[in-house]
Amino acid sequence: MGKGKGKVGSKPIRANDVCMHCREKGHWKRECPKLLSSAGTFIIEVNMITNSASWVLDTGCGAHICNDLQVLERSRKLSRDEVVLKLGDGKAVTAEAVGIVHLVVSDQVRTELKDCYYVPSMIKNIIFISLLDNVGFEFMINKNYFYLMKNSSSHLLGKLHNGLYILQQHDLIMTTQNKCKMDNQESQRSGMQG
Repeated sequence: MGKGKGKVGSKPIRANDVCMHCREKGHWKRECPKLLSSAGTFIIEVNMITNSASWVLDTGCGAHICNDLQVLERSRKLSRDEVVLKLGDGKAVTAEAVGIVHLVVSDQVRTELKDCYYVPSMIKNIIFISLLDNVGFEFMINKNYFYLMKNSSSHLLGKLHNGLYILQQHDLIMTTQNKCKMDNQESQRSGMQG
């Protein structure tokens, strides 16, 4: 009777075997406690908020992004593949237009989100806060709230929701029509005062 070789790869681990991950003796990489403790599947879901008009505050995006062409003022249509944005999962999306979004934080504080890219496939709108820092805004995060400050006055901007700071719904993202109405009202007030 001949002897069989048994299962391929079922060699018992010896005390002198070295792990190819941590370089310690006594186990193999597939059983490495250091590797297994750091392993896992991380999924960041950007559609945790049901309202697609919500604006997420982001520090790493690289650009302001909107999913509604109507919020853009002075928009310019982009040629095919003129601006391609890479998402966190490695996928690329094409921006179709670029323009300005008027952001009203409070009665006293307004700003423009310049070079805001229109990407209809985005589930959420994104405010890249580093660009606001470049135009003189300061930020503070405290007890699940995100505050935007300019000229020494503080205004609530966002609240933590499912790990993301979301622009509060009572804050206003102005459409071109609303911006024109407010500009006209300001003109009338300043005309009355002069």
